[in-house]
Amino acid sequence: MISVSGLSRTYGLPGLRTGWVYGAPQVAEAGAERTFLTSIASSVLCEALACPAPDRHEDYVRAHHRLCTPG
Repeated sequence: MISVSGLSRTYGLPGLRTGWVYGAPQVAEAGAERTFLTSIASSVLCEALACPAPDRHEDYVRAHHRLCTPG
């Protein structure tokens, strides 16, 4: 099984244009070797800025909830 996700919708960070693939090690490695074929707008800086996002998921959910709650 392979899981593909990103930061655009999950964390509300569409400008970073980064995501991840989770699967068997050989699948992930093969994807990493081909990332240059699909990474037309991502940069090392964007990837570095994106790294803390998964560790702060609850913070993003709370902030999103605050923004979307009336009053």
